[in-house]
Amino acid sequence: MGRPQLTSDSSIETFKRFIRGGSVLLASCFLKVVSKSFAMSGPMVYVTTKTYDVATNRWGERPTILSMDARPFGEGSMRRAYSAKDWGILKSSCQPKVVKLQIHRRYTKAEAEADVKMQMKCVALAEEYNSHSCIPKKVSFCSAQLVQFHAGPYKGQYGLMEDYIPGTFEKHNLNFPMRPLSTRNTPQAFSHFTFERTDGRVVVCDVQGVGDQYTDPQIHCMDAGLQYGQGDFGAHGIISFVSNHRCNSICRALKLTPIQELPHRWGSPPGKAATAPVPRYY
Repeated sequence: MGRPQLTSDSSIETFKRFIRGGSVLLASCFLKVVSKSFAMSGPMVYVTTKTYDVATNRWGERPTILSMDARPFGEGSMRRAYSAKDWGILKSSCQPKVVKLQIHRRYTKAEAEADVKMQMKCVALAEEYNSHSCIPKKVSFCSAQLVQFHAGPYKGQYGLMEDYIPGTFEKHNLNFPMRPLSTRNTPQAFSHFTFERTDGRVVVCDVQGVGDQYTDPQIHCMDAGLQYGQGDFGAHGIISFVSNHRCNSICRALKLTPIQELPHRWGSPPGKAATAPVPRYY
């Protein structure tokens, strides 16, 4: 008797019946039987993904199936990146994705949610930046989702998931000290725009990606009640931006406040300024 096909109605209904019945174990066993049909070095696993809406401050979630490489293809200071495919509930086609897991310890749910909120905040700021007709190029950030693993080697863990971006990856500025790494004007002007748009409370840094499609950003936030992940250095990060940024033609086209005037107008805002620890260098 031949192996059941993932795209057949019987296979899909079998899997859905396990999920509806609340049997993650049976669903996971079923995936092991059919996962050899997929060209991934890692197993197929059942996960729940959560998306965040900045405008409504609400979360939405959906179950899905991921096939994920066992070895990462990239690594940063805090996270490893893995190639993955999102199959929905056993659809006939998939979406290439990147799953990111922390290196030194597991994500807590709160940490993963904070990182998703941070990236979606950057998505919203990019849309505002793009609304200005004077900019030569528009920018975008990948939408991030929280992933909760229900089975497999990462069972019980949380991670981040976003679309895979093909092309040559380039990092344009650092998290801390926040200084430029490339000579391009658009990424540096975008960071300056986020600072001025938020009245000096927020700056988006660690701008990186393919062309002007960015991913894995970091926010430094002055507000004591907000924390955008482990890389948010608050006042220290924003002061680093003020110290290292050099305005360019796009900053001037956007009529952003010249950087040399910022320390006098900005001063030393309340919030994290007095209490933030001196950050580690990433």
